[in-house]
Amino acid sequence: MDISIDAPTRTREPFSFTSFFLMHKGDLTLAFSFFVYLVSLAALMFTHFKTASEIAVSMAEAALIGGLCDYIALKMIFE
Repeated sequence: MDISIDAPTRTREPFSFTSFFLMHKGDLTLAFSFFVYLVSLAALMFTHFKTASEIAVSMAEAALIGGLCDYIALKMIFE
């Protein structure tokens, strides 16, 4: 470790929403599928659109389970 006065310093890059979204695509997609699941579950419970809500809940649940499995698998492989 170089502690001299002329040692190069690491600077932080300025915050950018674009780079944040690109770095956290999987996390944001998983959070979005959870949000869709909650909204479709609320639609199932509180509206009279039962068939459409059941389909939406099933699709959101499948997306959520698949996303969680992929997330866990990738964390176990690369960390």
